[in-house]
Amino acid sequence: MLKVTSIIVTYNHEKYITRCIESILNQNIKYDHKIFITDDCSTDNTTNICNEYVKKYPNKIILNTNKKNLGPKYNYYNAIKLNLDNDYLAYCDGDDYWCDQNKLQLQVDLLEKNKNCSFSSHNTIVKKNPLIEHNYETKIYKYEEFTSLSHTSSRVIRCSNIENITQDDTPDSIMQNYLFLVGDMYYINSFMTTYNPVGGAWSGLSTEEKNNAIREGIEYITKLKKRFNKI
Repeated sequence: MLKVTSIIVTYNHEKYITRCIESILNQNIKYDHKIFITDDCSTDNTTNICNEYVKKYPNKIILNTNKKNLGPKYNYYNAIKLNLDNDYLAYCDGDDYWCDQNKLQLQVDLLEKNKNCSFSSHNTIVKKNPLIEHNYETKIYKYEEFTSLSHTSSRVIRCSNIENITQDDTPDSIMQNYLFLVGDMYYINSFMTTYNPVGGAWSGLSTEEKNNAIREGIEYITKLKKRFNKI
């Protein structure tokens, strides 16, 4: 049976983590599905909430608590490396949530039928903002055909395509570029996750910090393409 793990990366998400976990527990999936929560030394009640879920679902939920705060990039990278024995990985930040109970089954099935695809993604609802819709039809896309950024909560990734990933490859847009460099993407024009911008790693940055991050990301993506002999 296929092994699928949904990674939740969390830090001080006590107001939102229950909704996130419940949205993943409610998935209708026929495969061997686990939830791996990685808590980056939360100082609020997040860890206690997660521990209660582990007690309630000991065969379903795994909680990893870091010994020191690693930051979102390294926290996510460690979670990936600890779960590469799976066939597929899904992802959700602790303040976001999934809003379609069939999301995971649908994406895994599509990836199983299309071995050339390294990942699948879909449309995402953005809370506190007008609905932002990617104007793409449901189909397979190659690198140059998809010019938008899929939200991290929408991605399901084939593990065999990311065995050599590094921690610097994991930030949002860089990760998408990495995945496109090792395969195609199956995109689904349906809203199946919700992004809740409440001061996370990106939404908490100033305009100047965001501009600097974008510039550095573009420079890294150029290096990434050279690494894969795509430039």
